[in-house]
Amino acid sequence: MNNPDWESGDKMGESVVSETLGRKIGLGILYFLMAAGAVCLLVLVQTVAVLGVGILGAVLGYDPNAFLNAYDGTATFVYGVLAIPSLLLYLKLIRRKGEPMFMNEKLNTAQIVFVLVCTFGISGIVTIYLVSASLIAQKFVTVANEIDKYSEAVNRYSAIEAVDIPKIDHILNFLGTCILAPITEELTFRAGVLHTLLKRFRPAVAVILSTLAFGVLHIRSIQIGYALIAGFFLGWIYYYTKSIRSVIIMHILFNMFGSGITTFLQSGMFGDMSKAVENFNGYTLLVEFSLIIPGIICFIFLRSMYKNSVRIDTGAKPSIALDPSDSVEDFVPDENAPSPFAPITSPSGDNSDE
Repeated sequence: MNNPDWESGDKMGESVVSETLGRKIGLGILYFLMAAGAVCLLVLVQTVAVLGVGILGAVLGYDPNAFLNAYDGTATFVYGVLAIPSLLLYLKLIRRKGEPMFMNEKLNTAQIVFVLVCTFGISGIVTIYLVSASLIAQKFVTVANEIDKYSEAVNRYSAIEAVDIPKIDHILNFLGTCILAPITEELTFRAGVLHTLLKRFRPAVAVILSTLAFGVLHIRSIQIGYALIAGFFLGWIYYYTKSIRSVIIMHILFNMFGSGITTFLQSGMFGDMSKAVENFNGYTLLVEFSLIIPGIICFIFLRSMYKNSVRIDTGAKPSIALDPSDSVEDFVPDENAPSPFAPITSPSGDNSDE
């Protein structure tokens, strides 16, 4: 199930016996650069997607900025469509032949339940962080300005009215934000960064580095804060479950309940949904706050399940390695062989104990 070498950070099973200090440093830098390459690829594809939509608007005779505001969802969708295969190709190229691109073990029922509870519990912690930031903003103008920038960034309708956005873009925005973007970011930060760093660094170091990368890429200070919280838990849960599925599920739920569903309901495609949005946000907050402690407990359970699986994997091994080519008869005792409990006799036939 789990590779016991991962627990000690021994490069996912690679032998590190008798490595020189220079080789260790060199390989550490190499793997760090490969991890950074995944992040650079993500930024590159995102830039290409945004520029592509902006250029398309200019070609059609629209103001590029106005066109991007109206088709921001399209840009997000295109970014995901381009990024996912690009990242998979990159992960394949930086892995050794026959080596998996990421950990993808099947989740059991208990793990699924724990992951779901963790998701809403972590969302509750993030909400507490945002509320705390709002309270601090009442006394510090700088923090208040950052919160305003954050609010404008997450509120799609701060720069353009919902009715001025094409319906297809509302749909593409939902699919891009809630499905494609989570898959893209998990392939980048958990499969590309964390999985790569685990080969040369201890788990705690690899998780911290991947968390920092995930946080910094969210650019705005307020977003960096909650991205660090989410990235920390996502990193460890990926490590404990050994499954990219777990963190993709979590990230999809984060985006859906964080803003995706609310934004979609406010699109005007379903009429006036203001009351429904208010009720949805209220129930979501209630669930998140009520699952903070259970979420932490489930996180501990996931860690415990991982620890137990490592103990099983590292249990006593047979002292004799069996060759699959050996026949069964080779291991069946010869009925004419002397008993190991029979007294030893001398060549003359006398009992040696006498």
